[in-house]
Amino acid sequence: WYGAGFIDVGNASDGPIFDDIKKGVGPGIVWLSPIGMVELDLAYKVENNHLTSPRLQFAMGAAI
Repeated sequence: WYGAGFIDVGNASDGPIFDDIKKGVGPGIVWLSPIGMVELDLAYKVENNHLTSPRLQFAMGAAI
């Protein structure tokens, strides 16, 4: 088991890359299971320097 934390900044757009930058932060836990990495995160969108309600994110895959 591991603790995790993340900061994510960016966008996905066909226009200018700096027009609509999104920000997110959050904590999580990671389990290196026999079938690969299993990760559970709480993700918060940062809007006007305030955190929105959290979203639960789940990821699973091979440990690299």
